[in-house]
Amino acid sequence: MNEQELRRLLESLQRGEIPVEGALERLRHLPFEDLGFARVDHHRALRHGFPEVIFGRGKTVAEVTAIAERIIELDARNPQVASRLARCFDRWKKFDAGRQAHARQALERVRSHQGLSRDVLEIVSRALGPDAT
Repeated sequence: MNEQELRRLLESLQRGEIPVEGALERLRHLPFEDLGFARVDHHRALRHGFPEVIFGRGKTVAEVTAIAERIIELDARNPQVASRLARCFDRWKKFDAGRQAHARQALERVRSHQGLSRDVLEIVSRALGPDAT
């Protein structure tokens, strides 16, 4: 969440457009979320001007799958955070062949999820490339 997104959230709360519980849910994992194998720093954009990056090159198949599942789960509640997390797949084509296959499967799993936000769908589709079916 960057400063502009935080400001919009607080203004929406102030205007009564979202309930306190909704705002709390959006803020629940701030400033970071520990996935066990990666810590996602949700405040990094506020402190440094650019969002967190998760490097997938050293991740196991189970960890890559867990990241994909987390993207889907987060997208329903907080598409901005989900879209930043999806960026960890930007360089999946530089992984070794085995990890590439699993990263592609994870990306396709995310892309095929019904109701995916436009931002996450765009990031995942771009990562898969124009030749993806």
